[in-house]
Amino acid sequence: HELNNPLSVVVARAVMLEERGDPATRTAAVKIRAAADRCARIVRTFLAMARQQRPERGSVAINDVVTAALDITAYAVRTSGIEVVLDLAAVPPIHADADQLHQVLLNLVINAQHALQDHPGSRCIRVTTRHDPALEVVRISVADSGPGIPAELRARVFEPYFTTKPIGVGTGVGLAVSLGIVEAHGGTLTVDCPPDGGAVFRITLPVGAVGPADADPGPEGAPSAQRCR
Repeated sequence: HELNNPLSVVVARAVMLEERGDPATRTAAVKIRAAADRCARIVRTFLAMARQQRPERGSVAINDVVTAALDITAYAVRTSGIEVVLDLAAVPPIHADADQLHQVLLNLVINAQHALQDHPGSRCIRVTTRHDPALEVVRISVADSGPGIPAELRARVFEPYFTTKPIGVGTGVGLAVSLGIVEAHGGTLTVDCPPDGGAVFRITLPVGAVGPADADPGPEGAPSAQRCR
C-alpha cells in the first residue's frame, strides 16, 4: 500500500484490525475495508473519465463495467428508494474501451434513476448481462419500472439535444453519445417499452475485436431498452 494515499492508510489499518482484533472489531474492520475499496474504485473511475484521452481498446470484462457504474450511482439510487436487481451471467471479455463503455452504462443507469425519481409505484432498476454464443455477442440491458416513454417520443430520444427531463436536469446528449460509442464498437443500442410499463435499453456488442483501436465514436448516441421485473 502507498501509505501517503488516505484510502490506502484506511485499508492498511482495517487489515491490521482484521488480523488482530476481537470478533466484533474484525467484523467492523471488514466493512470498513470494503467501503474503502469501493471508494477507491469510484475515484479510479472518475480519474479515468477525466483524462480525456483517445480511446484505448483492450480486453474488457463487461460485468466489471456494470458494477463500477452502479458503484458511482449507488448513493443516489439508494436514497431515492430504488431497488437494484443484478442478473449478471458469465460472459466472455470483449475488445473495447472500458472507460467509454462505463460512460454508456452510467448514462443508462442515471436515466433510469431519473425516470423513477417521482414515480409513485414500485421503483426497480434491473441490469442484465448475457452471452449469445451463436452470434458471438454480449447483451446488456438496463430496465426500469418507471412510467416508460410515450410512443411518439421513442424515436426522438436518440436525437442530440432532445430531452424529456425538466430544464436544468438533462442536456439531451447522453443517449446520443452513448449510441455513438456503442456503434463505434460495432454494436447496437435500442429502446423498448413493454406493455406493462417501464423502459428497457438494450446494448449488443461483438465479442471479437472490431474496428481500429483509436476509433472516434463522435457525438452521436442511441438508446436501448428492456424491462424490469
